[in-house]
Amino acid sequence: MMDRDEKFVGRQKELSDVLQFLDLEKQDTDSMSALPAQIICLHGDAGMGKTAIAGEAARRMLERFDDIIWLSGCASPLSHRQNIEMPPKMQGDGWKLLVIDNIEGFDRSGLIKGLLANLPANYKALVTSREPLDMGKRQIHVGPMNSGDSTRLLLTHKPETGVEAAREIIHLTGGCPLAMRLAVSQATPDTLDDLKKAEGNILDYLFTHSLSMAGDDGYKVFTSMTVFSPTASRRAIQATCGLSDLDFEKAMERIVALSLVESYDQGKRFGLHQLARARAREQLENDNGKETYRERAARFFMEFLDATAPMTRPEIAAKALGAEGLPSGARERMQDAAVEIFVKPALKALETELINCLLALEWLLEKDDIDAANSVFVGLGDVLIMCGYRDDAAHYLMRIADGLRDHGEGYVEAVIMLGRLYQNQGDQEQAIQFYHSALEIKHKADDRAGQQGILENIALAHSGQKEWMKAASACLESFQIAVAVHANAVMDSLRNVLEVSGNMLRSGEFNTPAQLAQQLAPFTQNAESADDEMRISLAICHGVFAMIGFVAECRCDRGNSAYKEALELAHSLDNRTGRALKLVEWLKGEEENGN
Repeated sequence: MMDRDEKFVGRQKELSDVLQFLDLEKQDTDSMSALPAQIICLHGDAGMGKTAIAGEAARRMLERFDDIIWLSGCASPLSHRQNIEMPPKMQGDGWKLLVIDNIEGFDRSGLIKGLLANLPANYKALVTSREPLDMGKRQIHVGPMNSGDSTRLLLTHKPETGVEAAREIIHLTGGCPLAMRLAVSQATPDTLDDLKKAEGNILDYLFTHSLSMAGDDGYKVFTSMTVFSPTASRRAIQATCGLSDLDFEKAMERIVALSLVESYDQGKRFGLHQLARARAREQLENDNGKETYRERAARFFMEFLDATAPMTRPEIAAKALGAEGLPSGARERMQDAAVEIFVKPALKALETELINCLLALEWLLEKDDIDAANSVFVGLGDVLIMCGYRDDAAHYLMRIADGLRDHGEGYVEAVIMLGRLYQNQGDQEQAIQFYHSALEIKHKADDRAGQQGILENIALAHSGQKEWMKAASACLESFQIAVAVHANAVMDSLRNVLEVSGNMLRSGEFNTPAQLAQQLAPFTQNAESADDEMRISLAICHGVFAMIGFVAECRCDRGNSAYKEALELAHSLDNRTGRALKLVEWLKGEEENGN
C-alpha cells in the first residue's frame, strides 16, 4: 500500500461508515443495526474514489490493527493462482486487516471470494468492487461526490480554480472525482466550452483531451507505464520509455499535472488509476514500440535483482562490510550492522517491486528466453516464498523447468529447486519425486558429486516423513559417494548424517541411527587416501559416527558412561584440525541445548 501524495478530501460519511464497521471493540453481528462487521464492501462505478476511501481508512487504522495487507487486482500476474496463502506475518494471533482493491481483477478464478469465505475470526476485510459483494455483511455505495466535497476537491487540486468554474465542472462531470480531477487539470475557458459540447462517455472525452495536451514525451511515458503494476519508481519508468533526464522530468511533471498519472511516496513512485491503465493499455497495443518497452522493463528489473537479491543474504551483506577476518565479537557486531544497512532495505525493495519483477518474468517466459527467466527466478524465488506465494514460486519454476528440459544441467537444477520448494512447504512426497527425477539424470551423466547432493536432500525428505530406513539408506549411499569424491564432500555428507540422525533421535527412534552409524563406520576405517585433508575428515567422521552410535544405544541418557565416552572421543579429535575443533564445539553446544 503506497501513500498517495494527493490529499484525501471529502467522503466523510463513507469514511465514517467504514471506520465504524471496522471497530474492533464491538462484536460482529448479523443485525443490520449493529455497526461492526467482518467484511465490508465499497461498491460503485469506476472513478468514484473507492480506492481512495479504502486507502484512507487503512491508514487511519494502522495503529488499531496488528497487521494490514493490501491486495490489488489491477494488472496482477497472479491470475493463474487457485488459492492464496497469507504471508507469514499475516498468520497467527492479533487483529489483521485485509484490503482487497478491485476484486474484479481476481474474480476470474474465484480466488478472493474463496479467501473471504474462509476468513479467520481475527480478520477484517475491506473490499472495493464495481458491484455489491454477495458475501459482504456491509455494503457501502460510493456514488458522485456532493457539491461541497466536489468544490473542496477541485480547489485543493487546483487552488486557482474559480468558484464559478468549479460549479461548471461539477455539473458537467456529474460529481465523479476522477472526471473532476481530469477536467480541472486542463481547465481553461476554451476547454470548458469544449467540455459542454462533449458527446458520449465524459471520462473517455477527458482522457483523450488530456493525452492531446501531454505532448509526445508525455504520451510515451503514459503509455509505457502499463507494463508496471501497481506503481513504479522514476528510474524504472525512465529506463523503460528511454527518455533523457531532462525530457523525462518535463514529461512526468506534465502528465502528473494533467492527472493522467498519480504520484506516490512524495514523488518517488508513480501509478495509474485503473481507468487510466485501461486507456494506456489500448494505446500500448497500437504502439510500435510496445515490445521495446517490455524488453527495457525486463532488463531493468533483471539488473535490479542482480544488485538487490544477494544483499538479502546476511553472510553476503556482512562480507560487503568487511566482516571476514574480524575477531568473533567484532564480526558479530558487523553482521548485525549489515542486516540493518543492507538486508532489511533490500528485502523492502524486493517486496515493493515484487509484482513488477513477476511481470518481467512473465514477459521473458512468453518470449521463451528461459535462461533469463531462470536468472530472474533465482533472485526472486526466496522473496516469493517469504511473502507467502509458494504456489506461485512452484508455478513459475515448473514453467522454467519445462523450458529447460533440453538444456541438461539447467533442467536438473530447476528440478532440484522444485524439490526443495515442495520440501520446504512440507510436501515431502512431491519433493522426493522431483529429487529422484534429478537423480536419474545425474546417474546417466555419471555425475557423482551431483548424485551426492541430491541423495542428501532425499535423506532429509524421507526423514521429514519419518521413513527412517529410507532416510538412512540415502545417507549411506551419499557418504559412500562422498568418500570417493573429496574431503569437503565428506564433511557435507557428515552434516547431513547428523541432521537426519538428530531427527530420528528427537522422534524417539534409536535403532535406525545406531545401525546407520555401524554401517558408516567401515567406510571411515578402510578408505585409503594420500590426501591429508581426506584422512582428517574421515577421522572426524569416525569419531562422530561412534558418538551417534553411543548416544543411540544409551537412549540419550546423559548420565550414561557411554554418552560421556562419546563426547570424550569427539574431544580427542581437537588436536587433528581446526575443522574438528569447530565440529566438536558445535556438538557440545547441541548437547548443552538438550539436543
